[in-house]
Amino acid sequence: MRESLVVRDFVNRKHPHCPAGDHHSIWSFCQTTLRTDNHRQERGFKPSHIEFALYHANQMKSSLWYNEEIFSWKIIVRSGDFRCMSSLIKYGYNFSLFGKECFDIMKGLIEHCLIGFYRRRPLTLNNLKSDRRKILFIQTAYLLVYGVNLPMDFKDRVDLLYLIWQAVSDSYLTYQELADASFELKMKDSDWLKLCHYYETYVTSPKSFDTPMPRSLAHFCRCKIRATLSENYALPDGIEKLDIPDSFKAFLRLEKRQS
Repeated sequence: MRESLVVRDFVNRKHPHCPAGDHHSIWSFCQTTLRTDNHRQERGFKPSHIEFALYHANQMKSSLWYNEEIFSWKIIVRSGDFRCMSSLIKYGYNFSLFGKECFDIMKGLIEHCLIGFYRRRPLTLNNLKSDRRKILFIQTAYLLVYGVNLPMDFKDRVDLLYLIWQAVSDSYLTYQELADASFELKMKDSDWLKLCHYYETYVTSPKSFDTPMPRSLAHFCRCKIRATLSENYALPDGIEKLDIPDSFKAFLRLEKRQS
């Protein structure tokens, strides 16, 4: 997909500083461009496209999912440019929009890795209690174990998975949940060991990994504040306007603590 010269020009001009009167025409342009690129389904969206559209959607008090999905998850997942997903989380587009289509595509890719294209069997993951848990497990397994062919190094995949889990209030997956789901998938021992090790090391904590437990009160507060800002089209810029210490702002931006 060839990046539009108009989009590139606006991005290079640091689009947040465009005159306010331009937002309506720019947002209309974004919608048209993304829909057109969606139908092409060639190399996938560039993160600059998504960031550009998200910013101007906020200015117009609108959503990237206005009336219909402007883009397809197939393009993001199959092209491997998951930086687009990071941008969506940054602007408050969290779990509910990483829904069935995203899940089905990732599940299909894992089925292909485990079984092969011609002998594929449906993966139901009946041992996980809800669709949310199933989707979170598939995203976790895909990014930590089966996304090795993505044009992202391991650190970038881990950072994205960390971001996904920090943006939702769901409790972390436990060792038993991973064990049950991996058994149903008939994962190789080496893949199963990688999944457990990487997940415990980079995403969850030893205590949460052993025993089901809710997330911290601070985390629930963060999710609520981010949801409120998102509902008012104020993510991420609204965080900077809050009269709170910089460390709290970094927490709301889902930034990792410096070790």
